[in-house]
Formats: sequence, structure tokens, C-alpha cells
Amino acid sequence: MELYKNGFIVQQSNFVMPCMKFTKNICYKGISAYSDYPLYDYINDKECEALQNEIWYKKIDNKYSIQLNFITNPNLLYRYIKMCKKYNIQLRYLFIESDIDSEIWNAPIPDMNFIGYEYCEIPFDSQVISDLDTHEPFQKHRDKLNKYGLFSTLDDAKSFKFDYDNEFATGIIGDGEMETHIFRVSKVNSNYH
Repeated sequence: MELYKNGFIVQQSNFVMPCMKFTKNICYKGISAYSDYPLYDYINDKECEALQNEIWYKKIDNKYSIQLNFITNPNLLYRYIKMCKKYNIQLRYLFIESDIDSEIWNAPIPDMNFIGYEYCEIPFDSQVISDLDTHEPFQKHRDKLNKYGLFSTLDDAKSFKFDYDNEFATGIIGDGEMETHIFRVSKVNSNYH
């Protein structure tokens, strides 16, 4: 599986709970565990709104734009971090790699620590982690999760993906049509910019 350096997820961390409310059996601190794109809470500020829209959408031409899943522009990332600091928003930064060959990060890679592999939806959603947490046939996969609620190895993530996709095909789990991928997740050092 070829992994592309997709980019950053910037998350608000000062309101995080020890374990997410949608989990019962695992302590999950993965992609959906924190509040994404925290400037959204300050949308009444015109400057925040403009910057947030740059984060969410990429203009193709004067009429069309696409919704983005990652921050891939270094200048935009630094501006976003600076604005969050202005509002005293505590952040964590995740660097995401996956088989999605778009939104590629083309700048130096910061100092970071690998925290695990996650199989989840794009746009990011908690459906797969909720199914992993509650669906009894997935107990064997829950036993392989690390302290972040993520898989430590790509093989473990692939094994879960195989079983999840089979269960999803039966209609027992999931929530309608989903685009799912395996993500390699790294936590960037907190002193980043």
C-alpha cells in the first residue's frame, strides 16, 4: 500500500475528554477525538471566517470549489496556527498519510511521532470507530489497539479493514455509503510553530 503525505489536521485540544463519549470499550484518541478546525467556534469574526473558508475549500475557478480534508499549504497552516494562538486555543497537530493521492503536503516534514493506523471515513467521521467499539465480532481487533485506540501495525489495520468491509456488505454495520481508507497518523510535537 503506497502512502501519500496528505497533510495536516489541526485540532483543538483544550476541551478533550479522556475517552470519547461515543466509545464504551476503548480509550480513543485518534483522528475524530478532538475538535477539528477550531476557528469555526469564532466564526462571527470576519478574519476567522475567511481563514476557515480557506481551510475548508479550494477554489478551482470562479464558480467551483472542492471541500478539503487536510491542510496542505504551509503558509495557510502557519496563518491558521497564528490565528488560533491569538484566541488562546490549545492545539494538537496530526500529520496524515494514506492511499489518497490528493492534497499532498509539499514542504519539510516536522518533528513528529507515529501514533498508529486508523481505518475511517473521508470526510472524517466516527462511524467506523463506533462500530469497532460496539460490534462484538470486532473484539479481536479491539484487543490489538494501542493506547491511542489505533492499530500499531499496518497489518492489524488491514485485517480490521477486511473484516469491517465484509460486515459492512451485509448491512449489519455502517451508515449508508462511505468512502473509507487506512490512515497513518503521526502527532506533531506540540511546539510546532
